[in-house]
Amino acid sequence: MTRCLFKCPHCGSRLKQTNSRQEHDLFRVAYFYCENVFCGFTARGEFAITHEVSPSAIPNPEVNLKNLRNSGIPNP
Repeated sequence: MTRCLFKCPHCGSRLKQTNSRQEHDLFRVAYFYCENVFCGFTARGEFAITHEVSPSAIPNPEVNLKNLRNSGIPNP
């Protein structure tokens, strides 16, 4: 699994992910700590899947995501 890369908002050092758990099919909570031992910052982050870029070939009928192309949101 690829980890997200964040910088500490206080000292600019790298935040390292300690663990995460999936709360729902489309929602995950993760915990982070600053690698700078003199800083001591810890954080909780939330990640959500909000739109589909391309639909699944085997869609789950319980998942209802808006298509990014039809949403008006710019696609990078």
